[in-house]
Amino acid sequence: MLVNMILKGNALAILSIALWGMAFPITEILLMHWHPLLLASARLLSASICLIIILLSVKKTHQFKTIPWTTVWYIGGLGVGVGTVLLVWGQQLSDPVTASILVTTLPIIAILLGWSAGDEKLDWFIFTGVFLAITGGIIAAPSFSETTISFGGGEILILMATILYAWYSRCCQRQLNQLSGYITAAVTLGTGGLVALIGSVLCLLFGLIPYKLDFSTTSVTLIIALGLGSAGISTYLWIISTRMIGVTLAAFYVNLAPFFVMLANIALGGKLSFIQLLAAVVVVTGSIIAQLPRILKKL
Repeated sequence: MLVNMILKGNALAILSIALWGMAFPITEILLMHWHPLLLASARLLSASICLIIILLSVKKTHQFKTIPWTTVWYIGGLGVGVGTVLLVWGQQLSDPVTASILVTTLPIIAILLGWSAGDEKLDWFIFTGVFLAITGGIIAAPSFSETTISFGGGEILILMATILYAWYSRCCQRQLNQLSGYITAAVTLGTGGLVALIGSVLCLLFGLIPYKLDFSTTSVTLIIALGLGSAGISTYLWIISTRMIGVTLAAFYVNLAPFFVMLANIALGGKLSFIQLLAAVVVVTGSIIAQLPRILKKL
């Protein structure tokens, strides 16, 4: 039973990152017509609205009565709202490939948070898995781009966003585990989106950011796709996977993000190389090694 849960948790984590990785090239397109703060608001609110519509359609809203709203506002507003703003803004100041490389630090951050809380035991299997996962992400990312990877000032924002996402993932696993993964995703994305929106409106009123947004058919379509897939369903799958295999092990698969960015580029006319496939294999191998003691113990 546990082995099946581990396999399912790994599969859901990979699918979650596949959807999430597609956000980088889509975000790059939207940033040409949207300010990062406004785009972050639209992305999160679109995700929450899409998930709530699905919930209403299947009539599974009874859990809304038991939601600890104070905790949800805290976790969603900081972890999702502020985190997404930092990620999108950081990508605007850098590029999608650099952003996807920097999020490969998530396993290390997750391990440090777990270790500081007394939830993680560090061993050579974990260290080896993290090393291989990060190595795979770094190997893959430069090969996706035809240009030299440079640092444009947004890297610190992306790292801060990664820290917040690791914290958010742990909070969903620990403090909101009484809610289903679907409800957790819907309400935290919604509160995060509202916090980002309030920040956007205040910044606009005080002239801190330009009024840069676009409601053309193309932009609206991309925002809905971004919200439903790369933010909404991706977050739901991520929360479920972390509850099955833990935040640290699920975080290893974030290092597949550059690989999925590459797949999106292939859809736009790019090419697949052996190096890119090798990088993906290295990441998956790292995750398997890190989980090996746990799997063997139950066989």
